[in-house]
Amino acid sequence: MAKIRVTKIAEDDIRDLVENLKNINLKLAKRFITELNDQNARISLFPHSGTPVPLKKLKLKYRYFKVSGYLFFYIVKEEDDELIVEISRVFAERSNWIGLLR
Repeated sequence: MAKIRVTKIAEDDIRDLVENLKNINLKLAKRFITELNDQNARISLFPHSGTPVPLKKLKLKYRYFKVSGYLFFYIVKEEDDELIVEISRVFAERSNWIGLLR
């Protein structure tokens, strides 16, 4: 099982997203959090199950998973014989995430 780590910028992305959802609809925000927790559990068990980002120009080999129209970009790495899933950024699916990831 891989350990989930969230970068500061991804943490900020998630916090802002949840706050915006709360302002729109509290049930929507709760459902989003539940879906995110479910995806984190899945990624922890199957770290390479996310969709690979097909951009060769990127320095890192990103993967992503989707939650309610948002893409969670992560890398899988090994530190001290421990598998780590590091969530790096979160973008709206409809955004220009390719340009933002670079």
